[in-house]
Amino acid sequence: LLGLSMSKLPASETFPLGVTAPKLIFAAVLTMAGAIVLLSEGDNLMRSIFLPPQWLVQIFEELTSGEQGLWGSFLALVVVAPLTEEFLFRGLILNGFLQRYSKWSAILLSSFLFAAFHFNPWQFIGAFALGALFAWLYVQTRSLFLPLLGHALNNALPLILSNVDIKISGFSTEIGETLEFQP
Repeated sequence: LLGLSMSKLPASETFPLGVTAPKLIFAAVLTMAGAIVLLSEGDNLMRSIFLPPQWLVQIFEELTSGEQGLWGSFLALVVVAPLTEEFLFRGLILNGFLQRYSKWSAILLSSFLFAAFHFNPWQFIGAFALGALFAWLYVQTRSLFLPLLGHALNNALPLILSNVDIKISGFSTEIGETLEFQP
């Protein structure tokens, strides 16, 4: 709310949620799903260089396992996080940068902030790249719909895979398990 009041723009301009064509939604979901799987290798690479601390492993395991309540994890990861982060990073920050910098400078700066905001060097590569993809989708469509959908998909995959009996080598490995790269 503070950012919205400081932007001096109506909420509909700061947080546009325009309708997107079904063909574009389908293509974007396929692109984002593929990017999510490929970018998980960046996480694997970082984990091969620096072992994540046990406290961080425990936080991720609790969030994605649903042990504290599957619906609570779903609400936090798939609804609240995408809404708050996309409204902040694409709605407020990217919009502000687009008014001051070139399109690509704005995309890259907002993506860097998005990745740094997660305070997790093991996810920096993936968060930066997905942040750039979400920012580019926002710039192309002038709607937060596709970035929100992609962010929700990214956060839902680990939650889904940790609660069903499907293992994808190098992708669905829990952060605390033995490191495994994708084939």
